[in-house]
Amino acid sequence: MFRASSSDFTGTPPQPRSGHTAVNVGKSMVVVFGGLVDKKFLNDIIVYDTENKLWFEPECTGSVSEGKVGPTPRAFHVAITIDCHMFIFGGRGGGGPIMGNLWALKGLIDEERT
Repeated sequence: MFRASSSDFTGTPPQPRSGHTAVNVGKSMVVVFGGLVDKKFLNDIIVYDTENKLWFEPECTGSVSEGKVGPTPRAFHVAITIDCHMFIFGGRGGGGPIMGNLWALKGLIDEERT
């Protein structure tokens, strides 16, 4: 195990946060979702491509929640991967009730390559 420095990759890494999830999708993608910065809940998706040593934010399409594509901002949720799909469940948002919804991130990688 080693600690990466900014010279080890290109792109913009996620900002420091807590209560987020990070999962492996396919053979070379690490996906970071949501979390909490100061008192702000996040719903961003940031991907690290380990083969190309590149951080990027994928363009997302699909279901809309609070006017934005994807889940509402949250922290302390769970995430897993099955095949090439990331599933996000539950969590807590700013001032609202505990969430019990399920979201899926699909199409991040070409499933035939894995």
